[in-house]
Amino acid sequence: MKSKFWSTVFGIMALTVSLSAEAKPFLDDEVSLFLNTKNNKNQSLPVIITFQTTESFNELPHHPFNHAEVQRKMMTENQFKIDMLINQKNKKNIFNLWIAKSALTNVDRQELGELSNQSEISMITFAHKKIVMAPTKMRKPQVVQSLTYGLKNIKIPELRAKYPELTGRGMIVGVLDTGVTPTHPDLKGKILAYKNFSPNSDQNPIDDFGHGTHVTGTMVGGATSGLAIGVAPEAKVVVGKIFDVKGESTKEEILKAMQWIADPDGNPNTNDFPVVVNNSWGDDEPYRSRDPKEDEFCTVIDSWIKLGMVPVFTAGNNGPRDETINVPGACPNALTVGAVDQFDRNPRFSSSGPTSWKTIKTIKPDVVAPGVDVKSANQFGRYENMSGTSMAAPHVSGAMALIIQAKPELTVEEAIKSLIMGVQDFGRAGKDNTFGEGRIDLLKTIELIKKQ
Repeated sequence: MKSKFWSTVFGIMALTVSLSAEAKPFLDDEVSLFLNTKNNKNQSLPVIITFQTTESFNELPHHPFNHAEVQRKMMTENQFKIDMLINQKNKKNIFNLWIAKSALTNVDRQELGELSNQSEISMITFAHKKIVMAPTKMRKPQVVQSLTYGLKNIKIPELRAKYPELTGRGMIVGVLDTGVTPTHPDLKGKILAYKNFSPNSDQNPIDDFGHGTHVTGTMVGGATSGLAIGVAPEAKVVVGKIFDVKGESTKEEILKAMQWIADPDGNPNTNDFPVVVNNSWGDDEPYRSRDPKEDEFCTVIDSWIKLGMVPVFTAGNNGPRDETINVPGACPNALTVGAVDQFDRNPRFSSSGPTSWKTIKTIKPDVVAPGVDVKSANQFGRYENMSGTSMAAPHVSGAMALIIQAKPELTVEEAIKSLIMGVQDFGRAGKDNTFGEGRIDLLKTIELIKKQ
């Protein structure tokens, strides 16, 4: 098997060289400026080098059962490309970003010039591009009820009455955000793994911005206050902190976190990865002139799916105009979530589709969920109401955990299809650019799964 795999790798590489001799990598503005500036001879630039997509192994079903085998093959093939294509004196400083079919490194002008002429490289981008967390509207907590309206609207009370075992037990979910407050009464004992990728160097679990704890509460929070806030309260969480106290990060650190969360302990043979990853953030970089294959985040999403991980992303808060969904929510294979209020109305802030890339136009969002005045945990151990598609997405992430708990043999595509089969359609009949397929209804989805 090993010799057959490597012969296939060499065959694919040779074919790529012969067929794409004229192609040159896409360079973003920062990289192009560095390459064309003559007075930076002794300087270097941190870059992300992304390779052409040429997977040499037979694709397995997109299921968690195949995670370890797929991951090992991705890691090996990407390292092979690094060794073949990047001719640097000190290769110890090259980071194998296999999740994005990329490499992270620093290059000088001469090295960049050589790389920019290689047809086997699809793009070279600035690694330290700043990405900022979108602001979220906050309000004081409202009158305490037994469950948040969000849980009620997606039919959690009816679901728990009929299927009391569906609480998320045995499931691992992931969140990449501003961190988490692990001592919150509704989150104690639920943080399975944590790593800080933000400019804040503290590796102890912390949320110095407040956004991540709220999101995590909606996914897995308990009911110690008498108010149930979480969709999957018995699930465990893997948390990557990607934003600092100012809500800022870089593309490099986010991509590293996206790779880490696919294998938190660095051992592909252990099942410590999440079945779903919540991403309540976005990047405002324009994408109309690019192919999704020329975007690192879209590549990561495709890798997550192959690893059996559901990629949940927010639509964004730039509505109500059309074509306001940012990357990564704009990536064709992301499960993109818009917001509705308590009465299933579209709030004006929720971003709308379609998403228009150079090569593809897609109706987005895919689904909607409660995202206005959602009550959940805050970083101070108390509770807070927040609004945004950031609050809608974790309802969907928690729902995906329960769907997979109900039927573990589902592939990523089958789990997403099951979610969509149960939605309540609003707006124009069928999928539209405001409500997507509709607002999720977890009871209906689970009942449909049980009948299959």
